[in-house]
Amino acid sequence: MASALRGRWRHGLAAAAGASLADGVLALGVLFASSALVELLTQMIANHPALAVVGEIAVVAALVTYAVRLGRSSVLRHSSELRDELGQSVRGTVVSAAATAVANIVNPTFLPSLAGAFAAALSFLAHRGTITTGGKFLMALGFVGGTFAWLAVVVGLIVRNHSRFSLRHIMLLRRIGAVVVFVFALVLLWHIAAS
Repeated sequence: MASALRGRWRHGLAAAAGASLADGVLALGVLFASSALVELLTQMIANHPALAVVGEIAVVAALVTYAVRLGRSSVLRHSSELRDELGQSVRGTVVSAAATAVANIVNPTFLPSLAGAFAAALSFLAHRGTITTGGKFLMALGFVGGTFAWLAVVVGLIVRNHSRFSLRHIMLLRRIGAVVVFVFALVLLWHIAAS
């Protein structure tokens, strides 16, 4: 997206493509592993209910840490040499965006929300018949297409309006995002305390 802020369509779309493809690979992993993981986690939580509370508190702690880091991070910090070098070519931008998207694995909300969304979609489709391997591949392909379309729209908006974005605006958006994540963590903590 930094390329889009510099007004580069090709690099912005390359970043969208790289992130979409990486998300598609993650989606395939979630689609094929989620049923086994859900069964394993359900049995483990039934046998050890304290693990669920510890896991929920760990997720809240991770969200609060992420919110604090997001709110404090400086937009003015320079990128590493590797990132600058990768961002010079379209191929490098694809690789850089894909690596960034794969890094979403460490976000404690990414894989569970992806698994939850796919579980809901799969349960809806299960009522209409059996779910084949090809159906799971098509669902992942649809996820890639949807992600790319969304990111292409964002890139288009950024490229058209890049002259209006100052570092101050970007920092404000990051802080708003940090507040949203922090509030979400507080809601989760309240839910844990209430249960």
